[in-house]
Amino acid sequence: MICILIYVQFPSLPIFTEWKYLVHAVKKCKPLLKVIPIKWIKPSDGSLKLNTNGCGKRNPRLAGGGGCLRNQYGDLIMANSTFFGSYINDMADARAILVGLIWCIDNGYKEVEIESDPLIIINAINNQAGTP
Repeated sequence: MICILIYVQFPSLPIFTEWKYLVHAVKKCKPLLKVIPIKWIKPSDGSLKLNTNGCGKRNPRLAGGGGCLRNQYGDLIMANSTFFGSYINDMADARAILVGLIWCIDNGYKEVEIESDPLIIINAINNQAGTP
């Protein structure tokens, strides 16, 4: 049974009938390591940066989001996470941005740069596309 489960996960490995052959094959395997450096880019002088993300368990299903606000030195000003209820992923991303911006406005922060990953939401905010 274990050999079948391994074959399902790693179809390039042949099915082994004896453990010693499986152990020998696994010892020869080399893990694929892919490193992608990611760097936080500081905001312009005098600005703050709001990084946000939203997510959903399924589309549409339970969703949430959050973000953090940092100054140009990387010092944390605020961080939040919020449960949104039933949303699709793009709307959870948009809601995470909205929650962060409302917090910034309520606390007197006006010079804020937003960094988030859903291009469709960013383009809509920048008037480069219609709303999703």
